[in-house]
Amino acid sequence: MFTVEERDRVRQRRSNSPRRTPTSRLAAVTGSYAAGQADEWSDIGLAFAIRGELPAALERWTELLYRDFGAVHHWDLPFA
Repeated sequence: MFTVEERDRVRQRRSNSPRRTPTSRLAAVTGSYAAGQADEWSDIGLAFAIRGELPAALERWTELLYRDFGAVHHWDLPFA
């Protein structure tokens, strides 16, 4: 679990990164943060618009989450 400060660092890094990559066309924060109702127990909800092959994009983002942020669990919800 992230502390509030660590979670804010993750959110800041995501918002400072380019929104477009070879596979990601757009990234958005969702959930309690988007509604302005986040608290110390809130997770970080993200949504991505993907161009190209979904499995490659999911692999790239999963690697980043575990490598750069020490993720111990994640959940992908592909939607077409």
